[in-house]
Amino acid sequence: MNRIKAILMIVFIVSSLVIIVSSKKKDNKTPILCYMTSGLTNGFNIQSTKYMEKFGEKLGYKVKILNANRSAEKQIQQIETAISTGVSALVIKAVDNKLIVDVIKKAKKKGIKILIYDNIIDGCQTDMTSVLDTEKVGEMVADECIRVLTNKYRKAQGNIFQIMGDLGDMYSIGIAKGFNNKIKKYKDVKVITKDTPHWEGQDKILDLELNKNKNIDIVFMHSDSHMTLLTNVLKKHKYKQGDIKLIGTDGDPDALKEIRSGWCHATIGVPVVSQVWGIFNFLKSIENGKTIKSGNYLIRDLNCKLVYKNKSPISYLPGIVITKDNVDDKTLWGNMHEF
Repeated sequence: MNRIKAILMIVFIVSSLVIIVSSKKKDNKTPILCYMTSGLTNGFNIQSTKYMEKFGEKLGYKVKILNANRSAEKQIQQIETAISTGVSALVIKAVDNKLIVDVIKKAKKKGIKILIYDNIIDGCQTDMTSVLDTEKVGEMVADECIRVLTNKYRKAQGNIFQIMGDLGDMYSIGIAKGFNNKIKKYKDVKVITKDTPHWEGQDKILDLELNKNKNIDIVFMHSDSHMTLLTNVLKKHKYKQGDIKLIGTDGDPDALKEIRSGWCHATIGVPVVSQVWGIFNFLKSIENGKTIKSGNYLIRDLNCKLVYKNKSPISYLPGIVITKDNVDDKTLWGNMHEF
């Protein structure tokens, strides 16, 4: 009889322990992080999404991907829904930087951590922003141009044709600012600049310039996605590889292809993996209520600069110089072929 009581007591204790453990598991739910992407129509966004999921899960989050398909209204609705489901954090690549402000304020009031990716949101306080330092990219292009011209003429002199994007796009504005501020120090370097509304017609602008100007040494474009089109314009005008150096920004597959073919000298690539990690590098500290100090940080293998703007921390990352020497590096987003 005593033996039976002992067995029943053991069963009772084990059952109680199971119930306690089970209740703890229910109380400690896996935190949910939503990545709100503006769209999945290009390789950069696709690879960004891939690493958002990878790094989020690595840090113990359940990651949900929500695609706005380039609709600001849809993205706002998605954020409203995420707020109602009790997510821990939102990582946002905004479709529209202004329209999204009110719903971000609403999420902040609910205690949700707000992290901004690949652009800067003004008008509201956020917990972290990870973005490319476009001015630094412009400076890096200027350095590369001076290197090319010095190799050609044994001094910094020559002619650069700069093709900007839309003048309403802060990406292009930032690059031009960094480039122009650095290149103007070289008095024997002449820069001609043309903008392209809606980023369209870059090949036509180059075609028109080459019809009247035969002294161009470098064509610097702000968008790699037009690299092959510009290469075709050079071929039309009977130029050969190296006659006019093409330099771009972004690290698009087109640019990498033309680096291999000899038409493109270099591009400054966006460090997708490091830029995504720039979000997660600070996330645990943010959730624990710690203040992130301004200063320099190592994000994976890149030195980033963290500053505060309107009481919100922003992590600025430099680009990566891509030439024939490293064009086949598999960590470059333009070499990630899952798109």
